[in-house]
Amino acid sequence: MHAAYFDDSGTHDTSDVVLLAGVFGNQFQWQYFSELWATKLADPSPGKQPLTRFHMTECQTSRGEFAGWKRHETDFLVHELEQIIIRCGIWSHATAISRKAWDELIAGEFRDYVGDAEGFCIRDVYIRTLDWCRTKAAGSELAFVFDDRPNREKENERIFRLFESFQTAYKGTPKLTSLTFHGSRETLPLQAADLIAWETYQHALDVLKNEATLAAPRRKQFAVLLNEGRLAFRIASRQAVQAIAEKGAKVDPDFLKRAVGYLESTTPWSVLLESTQ
Repeated sequence: MHAAYFDDSGTHDTSDVVLLAGVFGNQFQWQYFSELWATKLADPSPGKQPLTRFHMTECQTSRGEFAGWKRHETDFLVHELEQIIIRCGIWSHATAISRKAWDELIAGEFRDYVGDAEGFCIRDVYIRTLDWCRTKAAGSELAFVFDDRPNREKENERIFRLFESFQTAYKGTPKLTSLTFHGSRETLPLQAADLIAWETYQHALDVLKNEATLAAPRRKQFAVLLNEGRLAFRIASRQAVQAIAEKGAKVDPDFLKRAVGYLESTTPWSVLLESTQ
């Protein structure tokens, strides 16, 4: 049994980048991870009180439970937590998109099909996670857990049903066992997803501003994670979004209309697939 946990970054309207990140592992990895993570929260940094939750933005800005923390203290904690991710052999993936380019170039029924920038990120991480489970983990069962954001639940459930239908249509596809939504305070792996999302978000901003290259991040802590070989990411610049738009323009309009109808339908996807064969 494998589980994937996801958190977002940059999904507020003013952000230049929209990103969704996931962390993946089997039940034994997550059990070990949760023990180590909880222990570190109880003793986060020399002289500091126990934390009820790790939140990367608050940590980096010394707000909330991190009020009064110095930079060397927050850097120490982040390093320790990233070492836990590495020690447990956790895999991760993030998809980032230039929001401005997406909103300008992706329109019409093609946008209804692939979603807004965040919607496309959701679709992409499903693909990447299933590929990881099949090729890297040799897993046969996979559970999805997303950070609790009510405004995205319905869309996420529709996409889950779509990929769930692939189990019968394509041999070798891992079985999707569940889709749930949790808060990060009680679900520790979501805090790791939050850390990965924040780190990748900062790198995506640097790349899109031409202040860093894909392979050479400015933040040393992100470079450590990247060098382990278990973190993968995709950053869609304007050029990449343009390529997606050009492919979308070539898609049969009748297919797009049917596909959008399927996404909005409450009919099981297996039935819909049978009706098109």
